[in-house]
Amino acid sequence: MDWSYLYYLARTKLGFTEEEFWESSIEKLNDLIDVYGAANDKKLSERRKRELGKNNTKNKQKEATQVYIDQVSFL
Repeated sequence: MDWSYLYYLARTKLGFTEEEFWESSIEKLNDLIDVYGAANDKKLSERRKRELGKNNTKNKQKEATQVYIDQVSFL
């Protein structure tokens, strides 16, 4: 992990303050850097769309349906 490169990208490209950078998780930094890259590079954008498409089909969940409150079990 190249922290100096992450710090550079977060501060200069993403506009983070120093405090925001140090309070961010590595997952958040990676996601935002991926989004920044995809927004500025067509190839990265296409790759990100494919990856997100794969994740969406793997993690499909049932759609929520509307029910009355007395039909909900909390136990």
